[in-house]
Amino acid sequence: YIGKKVTSLPEGIFFNCQYITEVAITRNITSLGGLAFGNCPMLTLVYFDATECPNAHSTINGKNYGPFEGCNDLAEASISVKINTLPDYLFSGCAGLKKIELPEKITRIGNYAFQNCYSLTSITIPDSVTSIGSYAFQGCYSLASITILGGATSIDSYAFTTCYGIRFYDFTRCTDVPTLSNTNAFTGIQKDCEIRVSAALYAEWIAATNWSTYADKIVA
Repeated sequence: YIGKKVTSLPEGIFFNCQYITEVAITRNITSLGGLAFGNCPMLTLVYFDATECPNAHSTINGKNYGPFEGCNDLAEASISVKINTLPDYLFSGCAGLKKIELPEKITRIGNYAFQNCYSLTSITIPDSVTSIGSYAFQGCYSLASITILGGATSIDSYAFTTCYGIRFYDFTRCTDVPTLSNTNAFTGIQKDCEIRVSAALYAEWIAATNWSTYADKIVA
């Protein structure tokens, strides 16, 4: 239990704590340092309700770390319905994370938010999300599908790079073509992967800046 007067959890504060099994990051927390709960081998569940916590990482010896890096048994995370922005690096390096549901209120998925979440198999991005940050899903090898429910207006560099397992991206509910900041957003896309879009926007999609690079993957 973290008391209500605690507003900051600095880097490494609970690093390698052997017997922590569940953590609730409550809304009084405004700063969450890198490796704050790093390498906690028995941590299996995280509840995140820190609505005013823009920072959830630290630079240590020249490298950025998220708060739960190395928690390989962290299989499930729950995000409060009051969260608007998922902080950068929040679940970066959580190799065992299998289940995550993003609430309808989230508008942005931060940079590196799910980087190297090797066990994540599918995810649905709510209609409320307008922006997907750089490297947000980099290295999520087990992801087989991603469904974007229509609100995305921008996708940043390397957002889905090296997601080798994805067989399709479902953009069919999008009513406009999102801005793709760079052609590298889908680096490592497989030959048989499809980017599924609505028939009404197909011509616009394959001609759009940077999307045209993936014209052979885009299907109506």
